[in-house]
Amino acid sequence: DSSKEGVIEFHGWGLESLAAPKALTKSVAVNSSLASLEVCAADRPPVNLAVFVAWPRSALTQRLDLPFPSTGGRFAGLNGVELPTGASVSLRLSHGVRVQVFDRNPDAPRKYTLSIELKSSSSSKSGRVRYDQSIAIDMQGVGELRLMELESNLLGLMCQSDELDARLELRLNIGQLMVAKLFLNRYDAELERQTFEMFISDSCRAGVNTEVLAGVQLRAIPLLKVNAQEVELVQGSSSDVPVGRWNVGSLSADRGPWLVYPTSNSTLQVRPTLYTGYSVGNLPIRTEQLCALGRAMSVADQHD
Repeated sequence: DSSKEGVIEFHGWGLESLAAPKALTKSVAVNSSLASLEVCAADRPPVNLAVFVAWPRSALTQRLDLPFPSTGGRFAGLNGVELPTGASVSLRLSHGVRVQVFDRNPDAPRKYTLSIELKSSSSSKSGRVRYDQSIAIDMQGVGELRLMELESNLLGLMCQSDELDARLELRLNIGQLMVAKLFLNRYDAELERQTFEMFISDSCRAGVNTEVLAGVQLRAIPLLKVNAQEVELVQGSSSDVPVGRWNVGSLSADRGPWLVYPTSNSTLQVRPTLYTGYSVGNLPIRTEQLCALGRAMSVADQHD
């Protein structure tokens, strides 16, 4: 029925009892003409399932080793836990992601395909740059593909766009039906702004341990100044625990706009972002103090 659950039915066996390991049993129903066993695996389903059956007036129980009745597929992380459909993972951390398919129905073989497509705000490229990879099934009805094996293809697709927010959409298809979807982003996290602070969102921090968060290093540099010195931003903490927040109030508006970006040694590659300190179109710096490139970059209106 799916990648983790299914039903085994015994028609006309005349069974008195039917059982399977408790950890895999969802429900059991036995009557004179039909006995059914609904099973469900919390994680990756086993290849085989031990089923125990017994008949009336018999002191013996028969063990049957049957294929686990699963059909479907999923994306799984490095720890084997299923990633929810529509989840996002950074391209840098995608090495641990695997595509797993399970097909234990030899009477109805299916075709499994991983489709990878570039998603960009540029209408000329979004949806037109694509790569398809077939997933082979072994004799036990299991197929697995590590994204690490497709690294060159993933990087090649992402390089087709220079947009910071471009991403790859990965779809696992059974025939023409999509059963799972995953997004790959350029960056590990994004910065959000609140008054004079920039911070990593709660959703991004939820999957990051304290050690990794403490290693996030950010710097800022004025974009319109020639030979400007970069400024190191200090991460805030609470009881010596990093909180993923940086005060940007010291970045003066008269030197802005500022580009806030991660260092090469940062444990998370945060999406670069702008901090202005003033309203767009109200540039506080005098343009005659700028070089030619700085004056061009300071133009707020495309018709200027």
